[in-house]
Amino acid sequence: MYVFLNGLIIDTSNSYSYPDTTAYFYYTLNSVNGTTQYFGLKTIYNGTLFIQNIHYLDLETQNYLAEFIKYGFYHIFRSEKKQFSEVRIICSTNQNLQTLTQEGRFSANLYQALQNTTLVMPSLITLPKHEIDKLITD
Repeated sequence: MYVFLNGLIIDTSNSYSYPDTTAYFYYTLNSVNGTTQYFGLKTIYNGTLFIQNIHYLDLETQNYLAEFIKYGFYHIFRSEKKQFSEVRIICSTNQNLQTLTQEGRFSANLYQALQNTTLVMPSLITLPKHEIDKLITD
C-alpha cells in the first residue's frame, strides 16, 4: 500500500477521538470532493507513507515522527503499549531543513533522524540545458 500525504493538509486536531491509535499517527484528510478519509500506520503495514512538505507538520508531530523513525514504534494514545509498524517513510520538502532547524521552526530530532538517508536534488530550473536534454534522451 502507498499513501501520499501533504503536510499542509494533515489535521491532527481531531485525532484524540480515536482511542485505538495514537493522535500523531492517525490522520483526518479532507479531500477535494468533501469526503473525509481516516487512516493510521496500522492500515499501511508493510507499505509506504510519503509525506510531502514535511516542514508544514507542527513541531510536536515532527518529534513523534522522529521517535517512530528512530525506534520503529509509537504509543497508542494515553497508553504505554508500544505499537510496532513496518512502514517505509519518505519525506520531501522544498525548504532548507538545516536552516529551519537552526531557526527553531523544524524539529532537531526529526532533522537528525532524516539525516541518515538524505537525497538532495537540485531544482530542474537550475540545471544547464545540456543536462536537461540528457535527462530527456536517456
